[in-house]
Amino acid sequence: MDIKRLERVLEEVLKIGEAVMLVGHAGVGKTSAVKRLARRTNRELKILILSQMEPGDLIGLPDRRGEETRFLKPDWFPKTNKAIVFLDEINRAHPLVRNAVMQLVLDKRVHNHVLPVDTWIVAAMNPADGYDVFDVDDPAFVDRFVWIWVENSEEDFVEYLKAKNLYIKGVEEIFKGKLQIDGERPSFSFIKNTPRAWERAMKIVKAFSPSEFKEVGFEVLSGILERESAKALFDFAAGRKSNVFDLPVEEILSMEPKERMKILPSLYGLLNKNPDKFFELVEKLPAEESSALIRYAIENSRRSFVSELSKRKPLLRRILKEQLKRRAI
Repeated sequence: MDIKRLERVLEEVLKIGEAVMLVGHAGVGKTSAVKRLARRTNRELKILILSQMEPGDLIGLPDRRGEETRFLKPDWFPKTNKAIVFLDEINRAHPLVRNAVMQLVLDKRVHNHVLPVDTWIVAAMNPADGYDVFDVDDPAFVDRFVWIWVENSEEDFVEYLKAKNLYIKGVEEIFKGKLQIDGERPSFSFIKNTPRAWERAMKIVKAFSPSEFKEVGFEVLSGILERESAKALFDFAAGRKSNVFDLPVEEILSMEPKERMKILPSLYGLLNKNPDKFFELVEKLPAEESSALIRYAIENSRRSFVSELSKRKPLLRRILKEQLKRRAI
């Protein structure tokens, strides 16, 4: 996945409570992407360089309390309800540290210390080729993450240099073909179709809007399921998502609000394909979503919206009455 799309995909996956493993060469931009995401979402960022940590650094040291031994909360623990814990160099970490990470990722806790609500977890590692790293093919470890291969391009690197005010005009001709910022995507052959993986994959299918899913869905799913299964699920789900116009009104209304909001930008197209269904949704959706659907229709097909609405005077009166009521409030 190129670095431009990574930040947006990261947010979507993390919002549904999944942990992400970023795999890519040193300097490709994994850490920078996480830092930008933290700034944009106003989250506290805790970066843990696991290769430099011992188990006690990660999980806290024991302390005797009367007749009991309890583990102290480690100093890296987030202090806010909106945080990102970034576990860097995870495949350079001591095996005991990686074992401790497993509870942190799965249960979002270490010992009795529970991470604050809505903490996001991202891990990162270099690929095995050319780096002094440990194997990470333990099925229990693999099954904790959504695996994403991260690559970059010379064009993106130039933009990065410009943003850092380090760009010198024409320098791209010097480093052209000499940047280790991409490479062949690893097969992730260690990924297996466990029940937990299928559950995670279904959450991904529901998380992305139709357009986003078409763009990145297969790439994300192939970091969760075996490649053949990822392709089958992607083909099935992409076909279903592309036919949102065919979903019955009752099914749309029964969706979770967050899921429904993702397809609203597509549903304005019903205005031309099936205006009766469009205005049925306008009437039955919650007020905020109904207003959003109307806004999409006006922005993209104002003339059709006005024409069709003029045929439905009772609905027009209700919409105007609701708008006047809101303004009065």
